[in-house]
Amino acid sequence: MSRVVVVGAGVIGLWCALELRNRGADVTVLDKEWPGAGCSSGNAGWIAPSLSGPLPGPGLRSRALRWALLPTSPLHISLRADGALLRWLWQFWRRCNERDYARGLDAIARLHADSQSLYAAAHEEGLQFELHRAGLLLLFLSRSAYRHARDDLARLTAYGYEHPRELDRRAVREVEPAAGPEVTGGILAKTDWHVRPESLVSALVDRLTAHGVAVRSGAEVRAFEAAGARAIACRTSVGRVPFDHCVIAAGVWSAPLLRQVGYELPLEAGKGYSITLSPAPFRVARPLYLAEAKVACTPFRGALRAAGTMELSGFNTRLDRRRVRAMDRAIARFLPAWRPHPGRHEWAGMRPVTPDGLPAIGRVPGFDNLFVATGHAMLGVSLAPATARGVSRLLAGEQAQAPGLAAFDPARFCRGARRGRSHGADLARTHPAAPRSGDGTGGYG
Repeated sequence: MSRVVVVGAGVIGLWCALELRNRGADVTVLDKEWPGAGCSSGNAGWIAPSLSGPLPGPGLRSRALRWALLPTSPLHISLRADGALLRWLWQFWRRCNERDYARGLDAIARLHADSQSLYAAAHEEGLQFELHRAGLLLLFLSRSAYRHARDDLARLTAYGYEHPRELDRRAVREVEPAAGPEVTGGILAKTDWHVRPESLVSALVDRLTAHGVAVRSGAEVRAFEAAGARAIACRTSVGRVPFDHCVIAAGVWSAPLLRQVGYELPLEAGKGYSITLSPAPFRVARPLYLAEAKVACTPFRGALRAAGTMELSGFNTRLDRRRVRAMDRAIARFLPAWRPHPGRHEWAGMRPVTPDGLPAIGRVPGFDNLFVATGHAMLGVSLAPATARGVSRLLAGEQAQAPGLAAFDPARFCRGARRGRSHGADLARTHPAAPRSGDGTGGYG
């Protein structure tokens, strides 16, 4: 039986472990903190084909210039003397065009179709997590934002998704009474679902444990060993762990791990914030996307969570009070009942973001048995099952069964990158300045 190590116990890593165990692999999951310690614990939990567009898109250049240096804007960039950040920003900037956006949307929409069906199958087969199939309501303050979203959603009908329902001001209030008077219109996408991400992590860990998978917390990977084109073991804070295959699914922490084996994956930490009110002080019927605020608002059983913003400020989970207050003000324009609440939990986590807005899923260049699954930005929960299915097929040598992963091949970032191999020796240890924290997956989902 093949021995597989999965590095990262977020939703993506855990789902990869489950797919591989179902194929008969002997799987061990390693995480330097605990399952779901990163973005899997604070995101909005969306399974949202309606939001298949990649982060860099047409029109974002002008908005980004206005927003970038404002600490209270939906997108904030903390400029610093960092050559990697500048290169990442330049690549991101180049991708903000219609051609690349259309290609990215096509790739993500196809992956979403697989992911949603896998969620349904897992739930029907007894994986116990909080799942809702209530759809998604997008709310708008301006006609320009409404038109952009409407055109985006219209593209998705080509992939078999139901045409969304367009709502005027009056119809919005009939569908969602909590919407405020500033909301001018909405779009109801009935095909979208959501989960409580904490319950999903718990369910995956329970299933893995029941199937004999070791999920090891506090096991920080510090070095890899390799022989030629094969990695053979990782050295961790709890000892040496040999393997036949390894999947790195550690969110933003995947980049320093991959750097050890000579592969530079351009990942930035896109910090997102969430505010969870428990119990919920008012009711919303379904998840809401507050368009101009770039905020997701999700109802769970007994709680209401708002999640959003994108902050490029390096590897840290510091909670900037200015951004939290700005989120509160932005949400209140859409939902006047949003108020300070005694049962309030504020959170910040780092989403892994590539410059083209697409995940990196596939074989690590230069190695036969090392794979990566990260870079999902705000779609980690949304794309986790399909990502895991694709990774399991690649490990089994079934490239023909995973044609939808071609757009996500990590080799697309290899131009000019190092592809070092160590013949039987230890590869470089993690950079000593690398911060220590949990894994990361999604933002909205």
